Amino acid sequence: MAGIAVSIATPQGARFLASSSAREAALKAESVIATIAWTSLPVSVSVECANPDMADRLMNYLADVQMERLLAEVAWAYPGHASNPTGSVKEALSPTSASEVFATPTMRRWVSAR
Repeated sequence: MAGIAVSIATPQGARFLASSSAREAALKAESVIATIAWTSLPVSVSVECANPDMADRLMNYLADVQMERLLAEVAWAYPGHASNPTGSVKEALSPTSASEVFATPTMRRWVSAR
């Protein structure tokens, strides 16, 4: 029995997820969010379940997941960072692969500290 319904508005269309626990709902929603290009974030998420507090916690958690993903992708854009010494936003936002972003020493520390 699915007790939690999550709706995520992706650029390709709405995704509807059904789960029986908050942990399962969070994992499923995170996996969908992980497939969305960071340039399309944040996306709209709605959670419905019998417990309004649980719905609020899941909504806040999924908002944090999106924010962390955005911050991780653009953290290197700040002036003086080894991958962008000029601090140019145009240079920082040029297309790059996630492996290049996470290959920087600063990002490895940030990701491993989580």
